[in-house]
Amino acid sequence: MMFEAPWPGRRGRRRPAVLCFAAEAERGYTPEQLAGKPRGRGRPPLGDRAKTVESVRLDPALRAQTIKRADADGVSVSEVVRRALSEYLRSA
Repeated sequence: MMFEAPWPGRRGRRRPAVLCFAAEAERGYTPEQLAGKPRGRGRPPLGDRAKTVESVRLDPALRAQTIKRADADGVSVSEVVRRALSEYLRSA
């Protein structure tokens, strides 16, 4: 567990990070501190339209190759699949 700041009244101990974050949140934030920070949760959009989720079955060897390629390219496995499918459809 990470510790942030001295813990008053707890000699030799440090306050857990979560307590520091909670205290900071309770003090509140100014609009300037919040400006420019992303809002909401979820995955970033892939474009303008709503997307669908598709499932595919991959044999273990193909999955391993896909993971290796994703690591080499610094992208997700999903991105490797999207790129491969897109390239395949362009060549048809």
